[in-house]
Amino acid sequence: MHSQPGYLDELKAHLRPLAAATIGIAFGLSINNYTSSLFGAQLIHEFGWAKAEFAKIAVFAILLVPMFPVIGRLTDVLGVRFAAAIGVIGMPITFVGLANMSGNINTFFALTVAQILTGGFLTSTVFNRVVAERFTVARGIAFAIIMTGPPVSGGLAAWALGPLMVDYGWRGGYLFLGGLVLVFGILALILLPAKSPVRQHQPSTLRKDFGTIARHPVFWLASLGMFLCNLPQALGSSQLMLMLQENGVALSASFFVALYPFGVVIGRFATGAALDRYPTHIVGAIGLALPALGFVLLAGPYDGALLVGFSVLLMGLAQGAEGDVAAYAVARHFPISIFASAMGPVNAATALGASLGGAVLVPMLARWDNYVPFLIFSAVVTLLGGIALFLMGRYPMLPEEPVTLHD
Repeated sequence: MHSQPGYLDELKAHLRPLAAATIGIAFGLSINNYTSSLFGAQLIHEFGWAKAEFAKIAVFAILLVPMFPVIGRLTDVLGVRFAAAIGVIGMPITFVGLANMSGNINTFFALTVAQILTGGFLTSTVFNRVVAERFTVARGIAFAIIMTGPPVSGGLAAWALGPLMVDYGWRGGYLFLGGLVLVFGILALILLPAKSPVRQHQPSTLRKDFGTIARHPVFWLASLGMFLCNLPQALGSSQLMLMLQENGVALSASFFVALYPFGVVIGRFATGAALDRYPTHIVGAIGLALPALGFVLLAGPYDGALLVGFSVLLMGLAQGAEGDVAAYAVARHFPISIFASAMGPVNAATALGASLGGAVLVPMLARWDNYVPFLIFSAVVTLLGGIALFLMGRYPMLPEEPVTLHD
């Protein structure tokens, strides 16, 4: 028998799967968004790598473009637990490899590729389905809760890595992260429910389902918005500390790096709560326009600590908003039984934006040896991405599918 729960009732009824998804995504691939810049500064200092060479790792995100649709389809067909197990096994192994590498940058690149391919199974493409298939009334805040996992774990890890790497170096830091992914990944697998409450469409074929997705304008608008808003992503991950150094931040001041993920946390919950109350396209357009101001401020001549901190916080707020908006839009415009299949290509557009943004950053750094031109570029494309998301409001949403109150 189906029932329509209240806001808090729905959260309480699905607390276990919500906790599993939150833990799984918290200690997956996204943790690198908040910690890799600390390793980048250390590796460049020790091995003498050029900043433009190191910046090439942002381009490797393009590998997720063909991977995410595959990951999404496997999730819909074989289940969240099966997909997540691949990442829980594979990603810690890559951290061990990174901890034992020499100064050959090609070895670093190869291990980074392996980490992206395995860690892709510990992302929102997989874990957002846990929320989409169980929540209706509190779906926005539930998305916010699980997507808060990475900035919380990333912020705490970035805070811990500062003193830890002073005592044990970057090698110890990589082993520390690998241990976190393994231990908490196993915990997430244990907590995940064995069965999905949503029945598969019958008949359901690859051609039929992806045809449904490709014909919907919201898919293209959401993908375009995510693509444009993620072109500046390299600034929030591998290049953040290096960019902040240009603004007078000391190499040891990991506090400013930690501001980014905590800004993401605030953005997640503010956006999630707004999505449960206001139209998706309006929330998305406003939320995704926030970092443009931060980019402009960082590109300006003033480098005061408060201004730099405020700018990093704005970048985090928008990063928090985008994941909630994309997932909510997909959940309201596509059948839940093919949610991950639709979310995979949208996340592929996100990865493509991050990758091509890195491809734009590399020649800009090589030409000007500073981040100002890319910051200006980032402000423009972010505003365009917000416009694309706003246009989703032209298309009606599907009626909510009923879900069971208890797992």
